[in-house]
Amino acid sequence: MIFRIRTAILIAALSTAAVAQNAYDSNGKRTGPWTGYYADTTLRYEAEFRNGKPVGIMKRYDEDGLLEATMNFRHGTDRCYVEMYSKQGRLSAKGVYEAQMKDSTWLYLGPDGNMRMKETYDKGKLSGLTENYYPSGKVSQQVHFVQDTREGPWLRFFESGDTMLIANYTGGMLHGAYTALYPEGELQISGQYYHDLKDGDWKYYSEEGDLLSVVKYNKGKVLNPEVLEKKYEDFLQQLEESEGKIPDPADPGQ
Repeated sequence: MIFRIRTAILIAALSTAAVAQNAYDSNGKRTGPWTGYYADTTLRYEAEFRNGKPVGIMKRYDEDGLLEATMNFRHGTDRCYVEMYSKQGRLSAKGVYEAQMKDSTWLYLGPDGNMRMKETYDKGKLSGLTENYYPSGKVSQQVHFVQDTREGPWLRFFESGDTMLIANYTGGMLHGAYTALYPEGELQISGQYYHDLKDGDWKYYSEEGDLLSVVKYNKGKVLNPEVLEKKYEDFLQQLEESEGKIPDPADPGQ
């Protein structure tokens, strides 16, 4: 009798363990454990499904078989908390996906594990304050977004915390006053933008406060090119182009 009971328990345990992989329920929806593979049979993902939706932890792997992301799904919803990893295995980003779109706050980390950037999303679109950070953790830049478009103040800072640049975006274009400062706080450049075009008088100063030159613009056209010094234009271009963000990690959507 004892042998029969033990045998029955063993059979039941084996039956439970042998849950079909990549199965569908009676309604044609994915259910139970699922795994997916790349063309070369490298594991692509592993997850648990219920009523066609992933539940609990989903793991995704890159084409080299390295862990790319873990996604913790809230049961019955399309919302999940995501952690993304570099090829070296370090945490590189974390945040929330809602219906396979970024939502709420996303943090991006450098090789040292310190935060490099913080973004705010609303249904897949940048909305709110985005901040960049120096490796030391101090803020290097702040820019505001409304539905993926830059809108409002753009500030850049030296690592000391002192202001480097003050400008403004309207509808995704630089518009209004533009001010660049030296590390000690002295005025370096002052001018105006008109819908992404330099306009009016642009003044350039030495660190001692002496006015070096005045370049006159009319909506992007230089009116006195003889005084335009390439080094100042290069400086402006460097500031504006270095605004670039940390590359977005691979989309962990299903």
